[in-house]
Amino acid sequence: MAVAPDNDRRKRRLLIANDSPAMSAVIGAIVATEPNLSVVATATDGKEAVRLVQRLRPDLVLMDIHMPVMSGVEAIRRIVESGSRTRVLVTSATINRNLPLIFDALKVGAVDFVRSPALPYSPGTPVARDALRAAGAKLLNKIRTVLTILDGRGASAIQDAAATPCAAAIEPAFSAERESSAPDAAGGRLVAIGCSTGGPTTLAVLLSALPRPLPAPVLICQHIEPDFTAGFVEWLARETRIPVELTRDRSEPQPDRVYVAPGGQYNLAVSASSRLLLETAAPGQIYVPNIDHLFRTIAEQFEDRACGLILTGMGDDGARGLRAIRERGGAAFVQDEQSAIIPSMPRSALRIAGLERGYPLATLARLLTEWMNQ
Repeated sequence: MAVAPDNDRRKRRLLIANDSPAMSAVIGAIVATEPNLSVVATATDGKEAVRLVQRLRPDLVLMDIHMPVMSGVEAIRRIVESGSRTRVLVTSATINRNLPLIFDALKVGAVDFVRSPALPYSPGTPVARDALRAAGAKLLNKIRTVLTILDGRGASAIQDAAATPCAAAIEPAFSAERESSAPDAAGGRLVAIGCSTGGPTTLAVLLSALPRPLPAPVLICQHIEPDFTAGFVEWLARETRIPVELTRDRSEPQPDRVYVAPGGQYNLAVSASSRLLLETAAPGQIYVPNIDHLFRTIAEQFEDRACGLILTGMGDDGARGLRAIRERGGAAFVQDEQSAIIPSMPRSALRIAGLERGYPLATLARLLTEWMNQ
């Protein structure tokens, strides 16, 4: 354990939890390039991280997923359940291999995850500030996002979501007798859901509450990096016990299936023949896959048989597409700001789409079920 002197209370206070002294040193050096951030302590095992959070109350913990004595997932669960306002950002040098654990960490209350930075230098080599910032650009961006966007309400939303197992989070809106009827063939109604930060846990809770079999196909547009998409699909299928697929170009959506847009370079769209298309994103496009793009295409092709839903996330992607769905006679729903881990996407959607109110997940599950069964 190393605790730094707290010389400037105006800085945002970070705790590094990592069992590698070399990685802790790299992360600490990168954080030190930001004048408004300060590392107040480092922990080398999960139990020590929990104890230091209780003692120091940092704003943010950078938590490695693999920790001795107490795992990173268990440490995150205890930090969240303690009622602390401290947020947790998962860091891992081996994201792909650890994706199931990382999504479990999100489920128990971590806000987001990021690959641990790497420096192409041998230990002891002096590294310039610009090189540190370049190597840690993604980490610093994630830290800024978490510290800027989340407020007390957002932290409460994380704790509420983490407190309830996904599979039983919301009582299904229809009885087993109603659920036993087979859905109609594809070509009827279509549901599309857009989300960003906080989306995986929120999606797992919502989808688990929908009736089985699903009366309509469900398309998911989650802002996610390409390396993480396959692991996200596997985790979501495990958590919800619904068939979840990574979308393939020209595939035909079927009821009782969830289709996830791949992260990286493609936008998900729907063709005039109701097939799913993977279209190369325009150069410089900010959000890939793009929720607005998906929503606009289903508005054009499905009109009043389209349903769009915006969940937690940062920014305003999806808001204009949701307005297009509504203008074509489709259904448009938004998660309420109080239950959203990151409320800016729902807030933008309400304003731009001209909707009066958002809804908590239990109500959204009921509204979606009723709409799919019309």
